[in-house]
Amino acid sequence: MSAPDADASTSARAAFNANAPSVKRILREIRELRASAARELEAFIAEPCEDDIFEFHFAVFGPPRTAFERGIYHGRILLPPEYPFKPPAFVLLTANGRFETGTKICLSISQHHPKQWQPSWSIRAALTAIRAFFPTPPEGAVGSLDWSDDVRRELAEASWRAREPTFAHGCEKRRALSASVHERMLARAEAVMAMESVKTSGDDGASASASGAGAENAIEDDDANEDDVEDEATAEGGSRSRAFEDDDSPVAGSDERDAGVEPPRAIGDEDVAREEEREDDDDEDPPRPVTPPNETEREARLARRARELAKTKQQLDTTAWALVFAIVAITIKRLVVQRVIGALQ
Repeated sequence: MSAPDADASTSARAAFNANAPSVKRILREIRELRASAARELEAFIAEPCEDDIFEFHFAVFGPPRTAFERGIYHGRILLPPEYPFKPPAFVLLTANGRFETGTKICLSISQHHPKQWQPSWSIRAALTAIRAFFPTPPEGAVGSLDWSDDVRRELAEASWRAREPTFAHGCEKRRALSASVHERMLARAEAVMAMESVKTSGDDGASASASGAGAENAIEDDDANEDDVEDEATAEGGSRSRAFEDDDSPVAGSDERDAGVEPPRAIGDEDVAREEEREDDDDEDPPRPVTPPNETEREARLARRARELAKTKQQLDTTAWALVFAIVAITIKRLVVQRVIGALQ
């Protein structure tokens, strides 16, 4: 498929049901990302494409004290129509020496490992995890590279010295979005680097490459999201307003839309503003990511469940014995009554 055709296909996919739970969730996350971007101290920026909120363009700074330090790495996040119940796909666009460009990379938070994905995780949490994955060993994962640190440093320096993105991607609107994100990343680079330097100044020089397990823990814990996820799961039946498995997959036909649903349309700033007004009335905080449970937590959870099952079994056994004693008492009483009646006769 040529570039214009690919852009047309993406634009067509932007037509979806604004009332779908997945769309509402994405609009909520857009609000969170814009709020964090206003602080200008985040180590990443993510913006939805103008014609398709299921596709985000992002850029992250390379983690400090690694061969990727100061690097500005652009990429794409492709959300499935079932998001957040299915994981997104991630594609890097900037040469970096750790991940291939133009390939859906394999991470524990990506579509390559759907069983490890949790619906309470968000785009913001995924970007934090991706940044932590940069200095980890590739271990032969799909889309991974194991280039030398010298090459990685050269690529990192080239990425931040360039006044515009070092790659070409998509149509004019997407290139303009990439340029805008890159310009904003350059503007905040010094402030972010200074902040991270202060954070890591107390460290004894431990390298961030020891963060293999820490990449998972870059996602914070908050169990308050479970109620929101359950509400979204209840309404999931109407969420399949847009269908695509790959970047060039065809759009689902109108015959798959539910009867009585308004014609699909693209989501604009008005929809985001309207969703923000509704969210301002909510008492609960927006969902935040949770930390994948470690082995100790799993064991504790299993032990707790085992105790609950044992307690339930004990209660059932007690009830069963009570029923047995009641039946025996009734039987004895019946025999006694029959003997008395026989004696009277």
